[in-house]
Amino acid sequence: MYAQVNGTRLFYETLGEGKAVFFLHGGLGFDHTYFRPWIDPLSKKFRVVYYDHRGNGRSDGRDELAKVDHSTWIADLDALRDHLGFEKFVLVGHSYGGVLGLEYALRYQKRLAGLVLMTTLSAWDYWDVAVANAREKGGPAQVAAVKLMDKHVPSAEAFTKLGDDIISLYFKRYDPAIGAKIKREGYASYQAYNRGFVECLPKFNVVSRLKDITAPTLVLAGRDDWITPVEQAERIQRGIKGSKLVVFEESGHFPFIEEQERYLRVLGDWISGLK
Repeated sequence: MYAQVNGTRLFYETLGEGKAVFFLHGGLGFDHTYFRPWIDPLSKKFRVVYYDHRGNGRSDGRDELAKVDHSTWIADLDALRDHLGFEKFVLVGHSYGGVLGLEYALRYQKRLAGLVLMTTLSAWDYWDVAVANAREKGGPAQVAAVKLMDKHVPSAEAFTKLGDDIISLYFKRYDPAIGAKIKREGYASYQAYNRGFVECLPKFNVVSRLKDITAPTLVLAGRDDWITPVEQAERIQRGIKGSKLVVFEESGHFPFIEEQERYLRVLGDWISGLK
């Protein structure tokens, strides 16, 4: 389905009934489809809302991103919340979606019943550490590809190749069938990658503002995550008073895939316990 908000159309899907839980995908340049079907079982308890950020996936705007930044993307989220009629909701931000989740919490905190920050970061100030992690975890071809990640991608084909080269790094135990599924079912946007990951993310740093977040917060990390390592989750947890940190020992960047059963239990119990 599509929602007309802030002069654009956002593609979204909802499952289930009850407390609203919005899932923000990462990338940028990817879309919500990589959450599915692993997160779908939460819809037995909650109203699960998936959507594609402006310029990503099936949402409009990929060729009009020059004036879009984090404030635009989080304003779109709040407009979608209003469009769907939710006064408050639980926000789950994965990877770059967690970056936007932090920005949303700092601007629209009164809308949050809870905040979940999954394999994400509060400042993009450790690229050398991520490259070192990739060197330890991957081979020469993968390290070479990682070193290109802060450069503009010239085409859809180049973005696809970059994804193919590095995807196995994101898992503790990579299953090529899962990688093929993510690639087959997704709607990649190299334009969104360029605008988000290459242009906007390097300026992102909210470490000093984490103390201003008072919404109940759960921080999730994968022990084998090369790009948002556990140390980054610990930095977030230290900064947000009263937040809880859970580390998935058998996961990389996608704990909802690699440890689905535990992930669903941890997240479902935490959300159920919110007031």
